[in-house]
Amino acid sequence: MGELLRQGGITAFYKGRDVVTGRPVQVKLLRPTLSDDPVARARFERDADILQRLSHPHIIRVYGVFRGPGRDPAVITEWVQGPNLEQLIADDGPMPSAQAAAVGRLLAEVLDYIEAQKVVRLDLKPSTVVMADRAGPSSSTWASPSGSTTIVRPSR
Repeated sequence: MGELLRQGGITAFYKGRDVVTGRPVQVKLLRPTLSDDPVARARFERDADILQRLSHPHIIRVYGVFRGPGRDPAVITEWVQGPNLEQLIADDGPMPSAQAAAVGRLLAEVLDYIEAQKVVRLDLKPSTVVMADRAGPSSSTWASPSGSTTIVRPSR
């Protein structure tokens, strides 16, 4: 496991590398100070189950959820590099209206899907929206409902 990327209320996010494929991944762990807290652990595991169930072209891919006796649970997701929306706006100022509208439309699509899956707890805020470029024919939004929402934008 690599560098600590950020910490949320009960989680810590690290950059990692899949030992089989070599691809970069994000590792979401329960913060060490909370590993013995049954309420925090139950919330983390519930979020992990939700993430694993979601399958949508604009939702960050979950590669695996690991848990077991004597080990803290972990969620392994695809790695997305880029600034979060809060940082992007702080650095670059307000987005042009067309870009802001495109981001809004993509978020609305993701929120519609998540709602249709009966997911009601959502941690969606500018600091959990990561703006990144995605290789391939189209740029789209990736999101997850537990503090690791990701949006992809075309290159500037």
